[in-house]
Amino acid sequence: SMNRGPESEKFKHTPKVLNTAGQAPAVENPEGASAPAAASAPVVTSPPPPVSADGILTFDDLKAKKYNPAMEYQVPIEWIDFQDSERIISDRETYNRDPYEILKNSPGFKSLVEDIKENGQQLPGRVRVNEFGLLKVTDGWRRALASRDSGRGIYLCTIKDETDEEAAFNALRLNLMREDLPEYNKLFEIKKLNEKFNQTYEVIARRTGFGTKSYISDCLAIFQVPAVEEALKQKQVSIS
Repeated sequence: SMNRGPESEKFKHTPKVLNTAGQAPAVENPEGASAPAAASAPVVTSPPPPVSADGILTFDDLKAKKYNPAMEYQVPIEWIDFQDSERIISDRETYNRDPYEILKNSPGFKSLVEDIKENGQQLPGRVRVNEFGLLKVTDGWRRALASRDSGRGIYLCTIKDETDEEAAFNALRLNLMREDLPEYNKLFEIKKLNEKFNQTYEVIARRTGFGTKSYISDCLAIFQVPAVEEALKQKQVSIS
C-alpha cells in the first residue's frame, strides 16, 4: 500500500481527486466549483499519493513534467483525471470514449477487470498531463477504468508531451485500428478532427493512413444525408 503524508502547503492549490465507491472520480477546481460525482455515494477527499507505485516518479515531478516519455510508470490511480478523460467531445478534443456507466455492465469490461485483478495490467496506456496537473488518458481508457475497478490502485502507462491536436491524431490512429469500434464512430472522429483543428482531408489521410483525400471526402458525405447517417449509426449499412 502507498504511504500518504498529511495534507501540506503543496496541495492547497492542487485540484483534489474525489473518489466515490466504484465510480469515476470528479475533479474539484481551486475556486470551489466542483463537477458532480458520477454517483451519490459518500465522497472521500484526500491529496494524491506523493510517489508512483514503482518509486520512480513523484507527484511534484509529474506536475513539473520531469518524466521520461520513453519509460513506463506504475502511477497511483488517484493521479488519473477520470472526468477529464471521459469527455467525448469538447471544443478542443475528439477522444472517442464510452462512459463508465455504459462500460461497467458489459461482459468484456467485467472480464478485463477480473484479468487485471488476477494478472495485473499487461499493456500500458498512454497519458498526458492536463491543466490540473493530473493525467488525462489518451489511449487505454478501458484499461484505466478496469485497473481502478480491480482494486489494485495503480495504472501502467507512458506519459507523453502532446498538444491537443497531436493527442487527437494519436487517438484517431489507434481507434481506426479497433475492430470493435463502429464505423460511424470512426467517421465522426475524423469529422470532428477536420472541424476542430481545421485539418484537411489530405492531411488526415496522410497522418492516419485512412485511405485518401477523396475517400475521406466520400465517407464523410454521409453526414449530409440524415437518413444515411442514421442508418450507419444503427449499423444498418456499411461504408464498405
